[in-house]
Amino acid sequence: MSKIKAGSEWKALMDEPWSSGVYLDEQVLVTDVDTKTGVLTFKDGRNELWSGSLWKWEKYFAPVEQGLGFFDYPDIDDTGNIVDNVNSPSHYGQGKIEAIEYISDFLTPEEYQGYLRGNIAKYLHRWPYKNGIEDLKKAQWYLERLIQEVE
Repeated sequence: MSKIKAGSEWKALMDEPWSSGVYLDEQVLVTDVDTKTGVLTFKDGRNELWSGSLWKWEKYFAPVEQGLGFFDYPDIDDTGNIVDNVNSPSHYGQGKIEAIEYISDFLTPEEYQGYLRGNIAKYLHRWPYKNGIEDLKKAQWYLERLIQEVE
């Protein structure tokens, strides 16, 4: 999650993520990023402070420098939720915690790092044959988790 830094500017991809009062395309400023708790703080255009999940940030916001052209808008499912097969695949969030958190708790630190490395290798191997850029983004997601784990 290296691009999510204090001082970075983002645009909302939907109305009121985390019931924040921030609306679609509204620009916000990240004021604090706490990787230990997984919470970040951001300020809207009215200087109101809000907080959200670091791990789901990119599900609701896009960097301002990327813009939000026609092809950059996310897919929306039938319930109005953003479909994000990289950061929050729907089939991994059926329980009270996400599968990655359970796996992290279940494995030793060394086993968990191996699990992350294996997924990086899998997505890097299959990207040209299966899901293209989506698989590269999944490899990047696992690499970022591995970096956080090692730090």
